[in-house]
Amino acid sequence: MKMFTIVEAIKTDGILNILFRAIRSILSRFIAWLLWVSGSFHSKSMRPIAFGKGFRFINTKSIFFNESVSFGINARIESHNKGSIYFGKNTSFGDYLHIGSSNSVRIGNDVLGGSNILIIDHSHGKSSDLFSEEQPPRLREINSAGPIIIGNNVWLCDGVYILPNVTIGDGSVIGPGVIVRKNVEPYSLVLR
Repeated sequence: MKMFTIVEAIKTDGILNILFRAIRSILSRFIAWLLWVSGSFHSKSMRPIAFGKGFRFINTKSIFFNESVSFGINARIESHNKGSIYFGKNTSFGDYLHIGSSNSVRIGNDVLGGSNILIIDHSHGKSSDLFSEEQPPRLREINSAGPIIIGNNVWLCDGVYILPNVTIGDGSVIGPGVIVRKNVEPYSLVLR
């Protein structure tokens, strides 16, 4: 098996591209470190944490990061009311991740997530209010149907949506574009 050398990387990517990616990686880790040092996250959160540009965290004291958690660009992680979000060890997501909690979202260890993933345990209004003409959705009370639990060693492919009151068992693979509405047994493959 042939090793990929720095010289080959320079030939295929170019030196400026490699330097730009390295600087961006170092900068994202530095910003995460600053947020961690300043006490922005849950007091028991661990390092290292890395995220790309354009991130947005809401109610950071309810967000817990275990060791080695990373996100791509434009991650949006938000906790509302008494919601909490927990990330296990060695968890990584691609670009455009959106996690919202008004109840609880627990993500296990060694979870790999692609890009454009939505994990949300609530909705705007109760099911009886969904078609109400009296109040627009953005003004309705946030309501949760239950927590979301994602087990260990789970792979969430690009474009996955996970809805409230769902448990995804250990070792499962959720295929591209799947909307998870019900529980997934451990070591399952879910496709559209």
